[in-house]
Amino acid sequence: MTNLRVQALIAAALTANLSLVSAATPAIGVAFSNGTLLINNASTVGNASIFDGSTVETNATASRLHLKSGADVQLSSASRGKVYSNRMVLEKGVMELKAAGKYGIEARSLQITGTDSDAAAKVSIHGTTVQVASIAGHVQVANASGAVVANIAPGMAFDFTPQDQGASAPSGGNKQTPPAAGGASGAGAGSGIGLSHTGVIVAAVVVVGAVGSTAGVLASQGTTNVPPNGISPGRP
Repeated sequence: MTNLRVQALIAAALTANLSLVSAATPAIGVAFSNGTLLINNASTVGNASIFDGSTVETNATASRLHLKSGADVQLSSASRGKVYSNRMVLEKGVMELKAAGKYGIEARSLQITGTDSDAAAKVSIHGTTVQVASIAGHVQVANASGAVVANIAPGMAFDFTPQDQGASAPSGGNKQTPPAAGGASGAGAGSGIGLSHTGVIVAAVVVVGAVGSTAGVLASQGTTNVPPNGISPGRP
């Protein structure tokens, strides 16, 4: 048997095995993009099937992920996340989630879920800080141990800096008082807060004046600062 014939048989066997694996592992959703995106580090253009545990990374163009669970994820440009059937682990960048049911988000050890059926959240990673905003409905944030550290009302966003597990909150910090239902609107609205539960520092309250955008920042000491780019003080 010639080498070419052997190689052809091996290729056919590999193709058959890949087909069986694909059939046994159904897709959990589809990614849509007007540009290129990376699925498990492989470049693709347009639409691509998403499987449980797939890593999706965007370049210059945002991507939309529609999952069979009913969740819709908008992954901004220069962002990356690992997608599962019940949650998405954001590794860098910005994502927005409109969920049917309790599809979750993980970011820097924080566990983020909507508590209302119509909840929609925006999560951004900036270095060691995670910003969680409620676009609609109420959004709950828990630490790595599952302890709830914030219930975010519609129109509000908090900055979190998760610490190492077991670390104590700095002295002088106060536990966060969740905002009243209905949240706040407009730049500079809201009330100041201090430090939150052990393991997570709530650095600031950010007021969201419009869907998906930051209108102003209310620092934890109660002073109002409205930077032109809507980014929290000290953030690169």
